[in-house]
Amino acid sequence: MTADSFHNAMACFGPPVEIEVYAGPPRIQSADEQASTIASAPTPCSRYRSGKDLDWPNRPTPRGSTRSTEGRYRIPADASRFHSRGKIDILPQRSGTDRMSTQIEKPETSSTLRTYHALRAMIVTGELGPSEKLKIDELRRRLHTGASPIREALSLLTSDHLVERLDHRGFRAAAISRENFWEILVLRCTLEDMALRQSLAAATLEWEESVVLAHHRMQRAQDAKDHRFEELHKAFHMSLLSNATSPILRKFCSQLYDLNIRYRYLAGRSQGYESRDVRDEHEGILKAAVARDADGASERLLSHYRRTGSYVASFFDDGATLAGQRERQRRRKDGQ
Repeated sequence: MTADSFHNAMACFGPPVEIEVYAGPPRIQSADEQASTIASAPTPCSRYRSGKDLDWPNRPTPRGSTRSTEGRYRIPADASRFHSRGKIDILPQRSGTDRMSTQIEKPETSSTLRTYHALRAMIVTGELGPSEKLKIDELRRRLHTGASPIREALSLLTSDHLVERLDHRGFRAAAISRENFWEILVLRCTLEDMALRQSLAAATLEWEESVVLAHHRMQRAQDAKDHRFEELHKAFHMSLLSNATSPILRKFCSQLYDLNIRYRYLAGRSQGYESRDVRDEHEGILKAAVARDADGASERLLSHYRRTGSYVASFFDDGATLAGQRERQRRRKDGQ
């Protein structure tokens, strides 16, 4: 298209209308409004006409424009596609993926993550029991969300081994067994020993401060019987490993923590568990870690886990499963 034919095509829509581009949301101006708007513009601005360069490389890109080697944008020759009744559509500044698509997907993504965390908590704490069928419609009503976030969250939880996908039959909460519990405990001890030693080997003052702070918050929540204690309990254990050089190792340790703690929730807390001085165990782990004593910190940490493991394993008596015990507890509570 020649310059003359381009201007003839643009003439069908009237004379080119200048618009203002600034850091905030795009604003469309008519010619009569330009003078007053420029005077009151909240940020520096640059104006352009169709077919002219936009000499402002760090500002929003007109839809359909191209960036030149000098870092400037040019409205394409077929700008009449975007020029309608004196308006040119301008996209907000973006980086990476298209901002418009991000804005559309963000609410759904946020809903999926909220649903993921809610379902994860319900499974770990035993609100959704082992092997319980996870029905989409029922979960929708309980969580007040749509079916799509439920399905996406359940798919994410399958990779965490908290949910099992049934062929052509949906999902269910992961089953439990004595063998599964001991496998989780052995893997947790093995991997956390490795991660703790890596973390201590690369210890810094910033890491030490984060561990001390996490321990303080956990103890304060425990003293206040704060419902966030379990969340802060995990934060303390993960802070010990946070300086490990392997991100995959840290992720596995986090997943194994959830799998292990799920068994403790299902077993409940008995007088035998409460008789443990868990506060002293945590303080011993902290002191050894701050002292950079890798062997001492590892020994105390693994002893801490094995004591909990022995307590939980005691609930697998006479071949009974924790699921059966939870069912009997529920029936007693309901007076059945």
